[in-house]
Amino acid sequence: MLLISQEDLSWLLEDKEFLHAWQTKLIQVLHKQHQIRIIHWVDRAAGNLASILYEWLPLHLSGGIEAFYSPVYVQPMMSSTLFVVEQAVAVIGMTADDPSRNRYTALVMDPFSIKQAEWAFNHLLEKCRPLVDVHSKMDFNKIIEENLVTGRCNQITYLDTNAPLFTSMSRELLFSVLESNDVDEHATKKCIECYDHFTDNNHSSVKQIVSLAALKKAVLEEKVYNHELSVITGYDIFISKKQFMNHLQDIITAYTNHLDWEIAIEEEKTQPQGQVPINTWISYPTTVVAWSPELPLIASTKESTLLHAYIQYFETKWNLIPRINRDKQWVFKQLATLISS
Repeated sequence: MLLISQEDLSWLLEDKEFLHAWQTKLIQVLHKQHQIRIIHWVDRAAGNLASILYEWLPLHLSGGIEAFYSPVYVQPMMSSTLFVVEQAVAVIGMTADDPSRNRYTALVMDPFSIKQAEWAFNHLLEKCRPLVDVHSKMDFNKIIEENLVTGRCNQITYLDTNAPLFTSMSRELLFSVLESNDVDEHATKKCIECYDHFTDNNHSSVKQIVSLAALKKAVLEEKVYNHELSVITGYDIFISKKQFMNHLQDIITAYTNHLDWEIAIEEEKTQPQGQVPINTWISYPTTVVAWSPELPLIASTKESTLLHAYIQYFETKWNLIPRINRDKQWVFKQLATLISS
């Protein structure tokens, strides 16, 4: 299936319930092994790109979708929408200045017209670039080392994750977690090398958003499944309640010693009900990587315009979190309260 729309789709992004329904239907299409190729016709404004990137991430991470954007934005005289099911049907829509009065939509099913619609799409595609790259989660360790660990002294790291990552554990605690899960020597070595590579070269300042609801849920469990360590080692890794408490203590210690580490604790759930959580790791000025525990792929990009769009989206979310939730002493108190609970 081929899809491009030059028309104003702000209504789609603003209507969260309809957007979620739209995404759910598209994911159902992808689960049936269909393929979708889409061109996002948006201007280069970082805010507009950010909305597109984040709202479409669940689809990218599901697989079966190729997304592109035009590196040169030109406002057409008449905005059009094109939806093609190859060799089957095409829907062509077009609006002028006043969409309520000047709207044209055609459904075509004859082979010649469908072929013309496919040609028009592919002609535009030739000038476009990939919106994001997608990878297998088997490459998670490789992606961290090649894209996120650069050792730049003036680097900035932006983290938006539901729960803290294993990179904020102490080395001793990580060994303990791997040992208690009976991880073999080879997998342990690979995981520790990844951890050491990150911590030895991490000279960046860090801004991190974590979910208070996720932390509270974790401290109530006797053991918590760790997605990232499971992917890296190939084992199902569970962290005991005691180990999770020790992890929180490690965060307090590192947070105290790392003057350039800022944490914002998000108290309210901002994503729509039923939408999968997305973790985002931005390493400025090089790369952004995004993944979800519930979806099979990892997305990344190094394109500078897209990187700035992700950062703008992060900063917008960061500034919407009440200032008190970003205060260092308040964060200390919340973590200490969780440890003592």
